[in-house]
Amino acid sequence: MNNTQGFSDGCHSEWVKTNFFTSGEQNIGSFPNRASCVQAVLTECPDHDLANVPTSCEHGGECSSCWCQHSGGELVAAHQQTSGWLTCRAKALNTTNTTADAPADTMEAESEQDGCFGDWVPTNAFSNGEFYTGRFDTNAACVAQAKTNPDCEGFDLINVE
Repeated sequence: MNNTQGFSDGCHSEWVKTNFFTSGEQNIGSFPNRASCVQAVLTECPDHDLANVPTSCEHGGECSSCWCQHSGGELVAAHQQTSGWLTCRAKALNTTNTTADAPADTMEAESEQDGCFGDWVPTNAFSNGEFYTGRFDTNAACVAQAKTNPDCEGFDLINVE
């Protein structure tokens, strides 16, 4: 899988090299980066759940085109291809339907449980610059506090013991 920019770009999944989800896609223009494309998908394509961009903007470059796509409930990672395109989940599956289906992607399942975008990974490799925010009863409480704490602005990882 391919996620060089992390989840700070608004995605709910890894960026995956694929252009599998072309049925019903909509081109919404060019954007300065992937994060801008993801935001545009959310506002301009409320019925779509995927963002699709050319690999030329993979490392922070301008995205010459941005496409809104439908997953149809399928996992993006299950359709990895050798492709000149990158696709990510712009919104959780259960936000696009009224039956609130359980999330399909692992990342979405974790997000639904504790508010975190991604898996909890046992590491302390990113401790440079970290600061203590308090003791919490659950990971979900820690995530919620970090999302609302102005001192955490600009941080994209949470470390728990």
